[in-house]
Amino acid sequence: MRGNFVILPVAILFSCGQTKSAQQKVRDFSPSEHAAMDSARIDAGVTAILRTHVPESFYLHIPEADEINARSGFPMEWHPARGVAFKVHPDSTTARIEALAERIRPEGYSIYRSRMGFDGEPDEVCVLMTQQMDMAILRYEQTDGINYEITTDSLIQVLEAWDLQLTVIGASSDWMDANIGNPVSDWNVLARQVYAFCPDVVDQGTGTVEALAEEMRRAKTLYLWWD
Repeated sequence: MRGNFVILPVAILFSCGQTKSAQQKVRDFSPSEHAAMDSARIDAGVTAILRTHVPESFYLHIPEADEINARSGFPMEWHPARGVAFKVHPDSTTARIEALAERIRPEGYSIYRSRMGFDGEPDEVCVLMTQQMDMAILRYEQTDGINYEITTDSLIQVLEAWDLQLTVIGASSDWMDANIGNPVSDWNVLARQVYAFCPDVVDQGTGTVEALAEEMRRAKTLYLWWD
């Protein structure tokens, strides 16, 4: 019995030390990060979640389409809300998005890959208030296939007609990636529809429509990209 009284305080001290150590790992936001959260209108509850689960630095997100317009001398789109973004290693992007989506989607926010890193560069991940409307991501990013005369509006119309119950997990000016929620009765039929609408995913990607069908069936995802 006497030994128990010796061990217990040590255990309590060890536990308190762990808690204190864990608390110290939560980094406070810098003034620029606070400004980004305010500008993007991220509410306090979601800001607290992001502060706890994202050690990387945040900044106010600028859609790629806006950057392209700015370089061409055109004004940026007006956005009712902007996103905040942070950089992550490409190997961990999917897992990070899935983990955070569980916490912030119920609050009316979406999280998705907004830039793909190439040649060792990090991916960019964006958090955007969407009120659970995934097509809002495509409007915000102004995603289109303009070389095929596909506007953002016509893209959304086609996606809604396919009735796949999509959850967008990646998007930028000329590509999108989404999880498929509805069951698909014939993946080959869907693949032919996708190829007719977006030839580059086969001609510069899978190589055949059959391979595209198998890739979509296996991953339960829809990826569109226009060169």
